[in-house]
Amino acid sequence: MAFFGAALALLVAYQAWRASRHGGKFYAAEVYGMPPSLHGRIALIALATGLAILCVPAAYTTPLVALETLAATLYLASFARGASDDDPG
Repeated sequence: MAFFGAALALLVAYQAWRASRHGGKFYAAEVYGMPPSLHGRIALIALATGLAILCVPAAYTTPLVALETLAATLYLASFARGASDDDPG
């Protein structure tokens, strides 16, 4: 389970890093109010969470993986709206 949580954290960190470099899409930037700096902070938090998942004892990985799964779902859902409707118009 630890590798799943770490892989998920790495996926979120990569997506957040990309969004911080490219400014994000319309919905993330304008509708949800997520500037590039916020995406950068999310990337750092995801990396720290992934590292914590790999470093803590096995008894504590389940709550961390659950927290990362919830955070990843909420963060990646901000991109789903923009993917479903490219024209804000």
